[in-house]
Formats: sequence, C-alpha cells, structure tokens
Amino acid sequence: MKLFKTCMAAAIACSLFYSTPTNTQQETMMDAQIPCVQTTQSILDSTFIAPDTLHNLIAPECKNTLILCTDGSGLLYDSIFIIAHNKKENTIKVVSLPRDLYVPYGEEIQNHLEALHLSQEKGIYKLNIAGYIGKKMNYPPTVFEDGDISFMADVLKEMTGVIVSEYAILNFQTFEKLVDTVGGITLHIPCDIRNSKGELILQQGLRQLS
Repeated sequence: MKLFKTCMAAAIACSLFYSTPTNTQQETMMDAQIPCVQTTQSILDSTFIAPDTLHNLIAPECKNTLILCTDGSGLLYDSIFIIAHNKKENTIKVVSLPRDLYVPYGEEIQNHLEALHLSQEKGIYKLNIAGYIGKKMNYPPTVFEDGDISFMADVLKEMTGVIVSEYAILNFQTFEKLVDTVGGITLHIPCDIRNSKGELILQQGLRQLS
C-alpha cells in the first residue's frame, strides 16, 4: 500500500504539477547586469569523481523525473527526488537526495559566485540552493526552458551521471493536495501531540490524516 501511494503521488506530481512555476521563477533578477552564463568548462571541479551509487540504483533505460519541493520562500528546494520509471521492467524507484549535499563547483562557477557576491554566503554550496544560483547567474536553458532548473539538472548530471527529462515543482499546498488525492495516510502517533498553548492536536494511536 505504501508503494502504491508513493507511485500514485509521483504520477500525480508529474501529470498535474509538471513544470509549475514557483516564486523563484517569478522573482525579479536583482543582478540584471550579469550576462547570461555560457559555461565553457564543466560545472563541477575537475577533480570531482562521480560515485557509482545512483548508477547501481537507476538503470540507463529509465525515464527520470526530477521532483523539487520548495520551501515557503520559493528559493530553496529542501526535498529533492529522482523518480526513475523503468518501462521495460514496469518498476518505479524513488531516490531522495540530501538537500545539504555539498556541490564542488569548478573555477568558472566560483568566479561567477564571486561576481555576484555570493561566494561567502552561508549554505551557498549546498544542493538545495543550486536552482537559485542558476537563476542569479542567468544560466541558459540547456535542458528545460527555465535556466534555474536546467542548472540544477546539469549539476545532478555531473554529480550522479543521471539524466532527467522531466521535472515537477511542489510546494506545501501541492503536498496537501497529493495527500488528499491518495485518500490520506495512516500514521502511528507515539504520544499525544499538543500545540504551544497545550491544546490537543493529535491523540496517541493510529490516526488517518488528510
């Protein structure tokens, strides 16, 4: 049942919310004077060696969809998934990537970060902010129409070797719709949960949540 609901959520995300614009995509560029980045080198440091981890999990023939879940600001993607559909084997795999995964940018990207005064910003080398970096650099639409998502896809390609052909962006409102669409979820609540005022929110035991 858990696998069924996961697959349903993935299918809904890709079919209903495919390429949904976020606040990040609608944000006005603060550094409009920065020219469109035309990378002549790889995005990552030349010494970086991509691990075989995802190669062992995702077959080359899979169709891969990137799922990005944005925070309230629309600037960070704090949940990052790759949904791999193997049509030949009729299977779906969902791989979650750590949002704090370190991205070893190469010299060219490092120079752009310095030009944008971003190189010393806290968390700038985490994976969850890669889309924001791509937008600030005015990264070209290499994979998708949006440069910020293209940058994220190109970063993942170099870091993992996995190529994504589709993407979906989800926010908290979309997450609520997904849960309700699959009929809610059953959770075991280990103890009573109360808010800051001491009011009971969820009682201990099995609970069906929308």
